[in-house]
Amino acid sequence: MRKGFTDLGTQSNMKSEEEEIWAIVRTWLSVTRIIIFVSVILVTEFSSDYFINDISAGLWSLIFGVPGFLLISALIIFGDKRYAPEEDRKRLEKAEKIASRFEEKRAYLHPIKKRI
Repeated sequence: MRKGFTDLGTQSNMKSEEEEIWAIVRTWLSVTRIIIFVSVILVTEFSSDYFINDISAGLWSLIFGVPGFLLISALIIFGDKRYAPEEDRKRLEKAEKIASRFEEKRAYLHPIKKRI
């Protein structure tokens, strides 16, 4: 049976326009986050001899780079919650898997409890 244009929009596996736009924005945010991370490392390593207002350029890169990295990471998480729930679900599953590994090893990390 041939599907019309209106039938194509009702399929559950098709992404909405918001999800497609978020996928593009998320990609650019992820690339920007990687660029910030690499540039902070490079500037910190190679420009420790240069000073701006009596603070080394490497320290300035950390002062601006770390909050920028965290801000972009938070934007990605909030955007996933709003526009891409399947990505958020994947992230939560990974976090639960990592947390369960630590819970399993908890007895080995602290084998002797405080005695009264």
